[in-house]
Amino acid sequence: MITLLAIFQTDSCVASATVSPYIAGEGLVVTETGGIYMWSQGESLQVLRQPLEIPSLSGPSHFWRCCYGNHPRSVVLAEHSGVSLCDLRSNKMTLSPLLTSPSEWLPNKSLVSAISPSPSHPHHLLISTSHSLLLLDLRQPRWPLLDQSHDLSHTPKMLSTARSPSLSSEELVMVTDTVAGDNLVFSVATPTGTPPFFSCAAHTVARYSDLKTTWQGRSALPLIGHRLCLPVGGACLFSLEDDVIGGEDDVETFAAVSMSVWGDLFYQLWSYSETPPTATPTCSHDDTWLQEALQQEQELQVGREEWHDAKPPLNFNPLLDYLDNDLSSVLCPSCLGCPLIPPSLLLFPPPHPHNVHSRLSKLRPLPT
Repeated sequence: MITLLAIFQTDSCVASATVSPYIAGEGLVVTETGGIYMWSQGESLQVLRQPLEIPSLSGPSHFWRCCYGNHPRSVVLAEHSGVSLCDLRSNKMTLSPLLTSPSEWLPNKSLVSAISPSPSHPHHLLISTSHSLLLLDLRQPRWPLLDQSHDLSHTPKMLSTARSPSLSSEELVMVTDTVAGDNLVFSVATPTGTPPFFSCAAHTVARYSDLKTTWQGRSALPLIGHRLCLPVGGACLFSLEDDVIGGEDDVETFAAVSMSVWGDLFYQLWSYSETPPTATPTCSHDDTWLQEALQQEQELQVGREEWHDAKPPLNFNPLLDYLDNDLSSVLCPSCLGCPLIPPSLLLFPPPHPHNVHSRLSKLRPLPT
């Protein structure tokens, strides 16, 4: 079930949106011009910061991301050049820098590309940059607790986290290269009384473009091959309940979901262990995807030159077919601000960082 939380007009297009994990029906929106707005169900839109009139800090080319901090009236605001903590408890908004450029962790040629609150620790903030993944404690600004290189070929545009149901001190973090389609998963341990650390080596989730090899002759068809090579439009990571897939109680199973800019949804499952897991190839939601693609292949019969000029229809049916309840438990905050995501996805709130438990149902691998 999808619930429309609010309809409002702002000074410009929405750059990032987040729903409060503390107060039901409340959220924040940052626009391309730097304006910050708070909305609550049944109340008018509240202006927290007027749009900026500085050309270098506003417009579609400027990067803005937001998420809630460690209490209901703190907001983390990110730009390419740094991350700040906004205190909303007074009439005047105050900004405290958490990470600035240039610095040891954000040199001149590195940019902040995504942020996400930790699903298990309200004081922790995960930050992806052009070259690394950072874990920052909001109580100790400017000095990240962890700094791990990700070695992706492009700057990751999305960041998603998943909490381990059985291990409260363990969480997985996935950074996504939307251009190449690479998803890199890290495991972060934050035991009580000791500093956090990466508990095992990072591993790469299979790309949906890998299905070109799995499907062999079918993927050679122009339209299908094209759809499998499109950039990533959305990505998320979450844990699955054992009864969904029939797993054993002592096995942690996670799902990485990728959605192309066309709207096609793909997933990959694996069992978490201390060693980097070997996962099976990515699968589409079911065999209707291939049937639909083959039908479109026959109907359109367009050449490769025409694909880039055509506006393909968005297909969100796979996403709706496989999610219980609502999409708020799946799409990550980074996805909501991604310029590749269609505006209609702004209706979907980001995940609750502390108590939302996502699940997929009716998973059926695609027959080869």
